[in-house]
Amino acid sequence: MYRVYYKNEGRAEKTPPLKNLEEARGAAEFLKFQGAKGIKIAQLLDKVEEVTPLINPMKDPKDRKCKCLRESCGYEWTAKSDKVPKCCPMCKSYQWNQPRVGEGAK
Repeated sequence: MYRVYYKNEGRAEKTPPLKNLEEARGAAEFLKFQGAKGIKIAQLLDKVEEVTPLINPMKDPKDRKCKCLRESCGYEWTAKSDKVPKCCPMCKSYQWNQPRVGEGAK
């Protein structure tokens, strides 16, 4: 199975899966004739892996309590949503839930 990727008036687009390389080449030639840019032929993998959904770690309201692990901050708060917060609201660190290398070794 093959697929042709191309740009049509600046938008990235793709063809439906094609059975063999000759069909893909024919589609690429036609798209080139039509004025498409950036034409690429890609082979699709036959095996489709099943994707397992991520389990949301903060469904329970008790799990929404957060604490910044930065030694200089240590701020504690309750998250507003079920999602893990992107940053600490106090120090704005995006790595609030990861201790720094060397911290705690004192």
